[in-house]
Amino acid sequence: MTLDATRQHIERAVNDLRDLVWETQSSAIASADTRCRGLKHNDYSYLRPIMTRTVFRDELGNVAMPKGWTLGGEPRRMAQTLITGHGVCLRYLKERRSTYPGGVPAAGHTAARKTYWEQPLFTQFKEGEWAQPEEPVRTTNLLLLWDYLSPADADSAFTMRIVRPTGAGQYGRCTPFDISVDLAPSLGLEHGLRFRGDADDTDFYADIDDLEQKDGS
Repeated sequence: MTLDATRQHIERAVNDLRDLVWETQSSAIASADTRCRGLKHNDYSYLRPIMTRTVFRDELGNVAMPKGWTLGGEPRRMAQTLITGHGVCLRYLKERRSTYPGGVPAAGHTAARKTYWEQPLFTQFKEGEWAQPEEPVRTTNLLLLWDYLSPADADSAFTMRIVRPTGAGQYGRCTPFDISVDLAPSLGLEHGLRFRGDADDTDFYADIDDLEQKDGS
């Protein structure tokens, strides 16, 4: 399957999911801000992202997922969140622009995460396989990434995108990926092969990723 066809496959797969994850993310950020009220974001910049991740996972666990989608991951592993369905798996993470140019976090040290990040450049579906009623045999591993529009301001808007990593990446370097799909409700999905990010942004999630990796997730 070509790169363009793979992107179209991803867009079709997540179309029914986009409004749910966007609304849940919006609610999680608002809830995190309420729970952390009175604590200055500049002094405790790690706190709201951690709470946002936790609330996002908890709220998804209390709603009906769209047809064909299931919520996975282990909440006790730093609220690990995996959303699987229609031939794709989405791993929910925060962008890490201060340590990875482009924002896409690296896999880290565990074999399970490296396997998830490292996948063929193109997913080889047979002709007509996507149109079949049963699920495709192959799963495309994706990252569901979010970030504050202004990382220094927890009250700012947020961004979400879906990225397909093609390598485990290394600390301080750009994690390789071939597809980046911006996610927004109503406006739809806008695709692009581009990098985004500011090298001066704070890395909120380094400790969370380290703890998740220690559990082999």
